[in-house]
Amino acid sequence: NNKFNIKGKASHVFTSSVASSKNVNAPIDYSASKGALEIFIKNLSNYIAPKQRINSISPGHIYTPTGTWGLKLNEDKAKVTNMINQSIPINRLGEIDDLINLYLFLINECSSYVTGSNIVIDGGISAKL
Repeated sequence: NNKFNIKGKASHVFTSSVASSKNVNAPIDYSASKGALEIFIKNLSNYIAPKQRINSISPGHIYTPTGTWGLKLNEDKAKVTNMINQSIPINRLGEIDDLINLYLFLINECSSYVTGSNIVIDGGISAKL
């Protein structure tokens, strides 16, 4: 019973987090809400297909100058560098361009067979946990 009034072709992309499925010391309510978002997307994908697609992206540690990792680097660069080398197999923080390229892929027709998926982009953190 499709109660959604799907009119046009579209690709929806939501931002989740690796905290939805891994213990990365994020607040419990944040982690739970991201987990709920991923289940919502999986279920909704069946109702809006084939005209529309919906997916989510789960970033790990992404650097922005004024974000959490920018502030932590300013506070103690040695500590953050050590954490990166110990816990991120790629040995660096993610960058905005890493995310932008993935968002562009998912909204583009070259990903026309991808729906109901969550794509993790975390430099290998979740694979290590």
